[in-house]
Amino acid sequence: MHVDRSERRGFLGELASQWRWRMGWTLSLVFAPITGCQLMLREPQVPMPRHEYPYQAGERQSRLLVFLPGRGDRPEQFEEEGLLADLRAQNARVDVWAVDAHLNYYYQRVIGERLRADVLEPARALGYDEIYVLGISLGGLGALMYEKEYGPAWDGMILLAPYVGTEKELYRQLQAEGPENWTPPEDMTWDQFQYQLWSWLRLFRVEADQRPPVWLGVGDDDRFRPYIDVFAQLLPPERVYREPGAHRWSVWRQLWKEILPATPLVLKEEPVDTP
Repeated sequence: MHVDRSERRGFLGELASQWRWRMGWTLSLVFAPITGCQLMLREPQVPMPRHEYPYQAGERQSRLLVFLPGRGDRPEQFEEEGLLADLRAQNARVDVWAVDAHLNYYYQRVIGERLRADVLEPARALGYDEIYVLGISLGGLGALMYEKEYGPAWDGMILLAPYVGTEKELYRQLQAEGPENWTPPEDMTWDQFQYQLWSWLRLFRVEADQRPPVWLGVGDDDRFRPYIDVFAQLLPPERVYREPGAHRWSVWRQLWKEILPATPLVLKEEPVDTP
């Protein structure tokens, strides 16, 4: 079943509109060719496909972790690249859904609606008490923008090299004023996607009690690191992780291994009282 393009687009849809308006179908000008994010346009499906990896067959856990892939990546890659094995090695009692949220869901302006209808609502209906998300690159952006558009959704976000901007003038302003002191332009229009995103991101620290906790990871040589470093200023330093390397799976796996034990996905053993 194909997506009905008349569905509401919301803020995530405006992201796709801006990209199409400014660059047609040449999204590679936004995301330059990088390992792990190859350009690939496939037809969106309803419902959005997913791979399910239960912690224990026939027994649902209270926690669910949603994997959102990068541009052109496949949901199976989370398993192929070892991230699922790392999760199981930590004996994290959590079920996993790897969602096929590929680039064309963004292009066709339905990514927010599909995440709501095909992921968040079904998960809550099945009885999951806590839902976490691991978003890589474009998937990190999708996790953030869903939270912005629909309000509280995730109980925690693990973002590896999330795309949070590339526009030079906006970066200059954020650097000069500081992200919390930056004032969005009053005449901001729908096509100024990055300005709209940062009008929400800049409040991450002052609204920390209303936002899900974020664990952020990035490679030292990642081309998106300048903007990611600005976002990192709004987060607790102990939740920001860096590894040598660029925008690639080998770096993301190392970051994942470091971040995972610090998250609620890995239950900490209670101290045993001894007489």
